[in-house]
Amino acid sequence: HNTLQTAKQNKQMAPIERSGTVKATPEKIWKTCFEHMKWEMWDPDLEEVKDVKGGCEEGATCTFIMKTGQVLPVTLSDVKRGESLTFSGESLGGMMNFKGTIILSPVDASTTKVDYNFGLCGCVGAIFSTLAAKQVISG
Repeated sequence: HNTLQTAKQNKQMAPIERSGTVKATPEKIWKTCFEHMKWEMWDPDLEEVKDVKGGCEEGATCTFIMKTGQVLPVTLSDVKRGESLTFSGESLGGMMNFKGTIILSPVDASTTKVDYNFGLCGCVGAIFSTLAAKQVISG
């Protein structure tokens, strides 16, 4: 198989995974970072979140305006208030798909473990991920 055929066959590539702990409860993190859909306040790659329809809830949609200039329509799914969410969308006419999941798990009464994974797929997404893995990981 060539790279494009392999990328088309693999609907989801192995995601980039990161985790860390935060001195805050899951509820406080949710209220501060997600509830008002102001992700640009904590995500260094986002310039703005626009056209929010539905808030931070199942099926909500918005548009991520990236600092690179990309405009990415996003849909939220698997939203469990104070616990987890998934955001996903596509770009380049469907040739690049993305999906990210954030999970908040209490460690103790005042500390939360934040797990994040993100993956690009589709024929262009898989190639881009391979070529730009460092930027995807650090972003």
